[in-house]
Amino acid sequence: MEEEPTNKEAADFNLAGNCAFKDKEYEKAIRFYNYAIQKCPEDASYYSNRSAAFLGSGDRSRALQDAERAIELRPTWYKGYSRKASVYLRLKKYKDCIETCKIALSLDPNNEAVLRILGDADKATAAKKADDFSALEEAEAMSDDGKDTEESLSRLKAIREQKKLEQFLSTIDVNLKPVIDTTKNRSVTDDVLFNMSATQHIERLTGKNAFWKNLNPFRVLMLPETASEEDIRQRYLKLTNMIHPDKCSHPGAREAFEAVRAANDMLKDPEKKEECVKLIKGATKSVIKNHQHLLEKGMNPNALPDEEVAIEEEIMRVFAQNEQRKRKAKQYMALYDRRGKEREEQKRQKIVEEVKQHREWMDGMEDRVNTWREHQKKQKSRRKEVTMDDLSGETDHDKRRRVEEKAYYTAMGEEYKINWR
Repeated sequence: MEEEPTNKEAADFNLAGNCAFKDKEYEKAIRFYNYAIQKCPEDASYYSNRSAAFLGSGDRSRALQDAERAIELRPTWYKGYSRKASVYLRLKKYKDCIETCKIALSLDPNNEAVLRILGDADKATAAKKADDFSALEEAEAMSDDGKDTEESLSRLKAIREQKKLEQFLSTIDVNLKPVIDTTKNRSVTDDVLFNMSATQHIERLTGKNAFWKNLNPFRVLMLPETASEEDIRQRYLKLTNMIHPDKCSHPGAREAFEAVRAANDMLKDPEKKEECVKLIKGATKSVIKNHQHLLEKGMNPNALPDEEVAIEEEIMRVFAQNEQRKRKAKQYMALYDRRGKEREEQKRQKIVEEVKQHREWMDGMEDRVNTWREHQKKQKSRRKEVTMDDLSGETDHDKRRRVEEKAYYTAMGEEYKINWR
């Protein structure tokens, strides 16, 4: 019963960490991931996220430890291996990076992030081999071995010129790639796009509750979640060409254009795209499962809502809930920041007050010393010469009483009684 709130708190901390990570506030993200791990220490995704934050902050050893911990908790999850490969790439351990990428690809063969890491590792390995070979050639050219020094220098110069030429040619190869037929990489057509006018697209993107509807970037671009990168790129270009504010005089053209651009930016980010795909698949699976459950209970199929409409509504609801969680996480983060700043301000005020009191005490020291000296002078002036009466222990009251008794006995004619005591 108590496990669910703990997991929810952990998810909120994790979401706050994700927001901080996206803003490149890695130390803050690490702090939130720490809270999430304290609440739910067996969740591999929290270790994976903290590994990325450690790597962003430059702490590669801890990033590697968290990646290995994520793999230990979920051995069949590709993300742990992806994090580990990223650390190896940063550490320039290209062989280990390539081996780790192969394991990740065996679990998720088409993962773009892992393929990109593998490509970077392959390029770095090839460049390292080329540099090592060039260095070896230069060393051989500079070794005398009985040859003339001028001939060695000439050979070294030729090697370096050849290396510059190869670098130049490699640049030309990159910039002069042949035109690729983009239709081969398309999985959808653009018929659905051109079935609507520019005005209809603008109204679709700026109508009632447009903000919440546009949270789903695939809906904005009118694409399925299985769309390829080329599908996304082509759809973005064609849709923005239709509704561009410079070409369309509709008052909502600018707002619609910004919505399309935001959707494209989101789908260009592999992690954000993966998050959107997971939300869509989860919502679709939930609706289908619920329909099957109702049919198994004997509900009339005609009484059920249309499955496609139900899926679309569920997807909108899921994206709205996800946005609300993000906002709540930002509020938590702002609250923690504010409390932290308040504590720092209290500490600062306390230090200022202590310094102020110390200065006041130091400033009043001279006055206190002078007052004490005046007091000592007055005491000295009041001192009188000590007599035997002072040493007898007799007080002034005793003396007055003795004088009064003497006067009394004298008046009564009984002087002999004066010295009786």
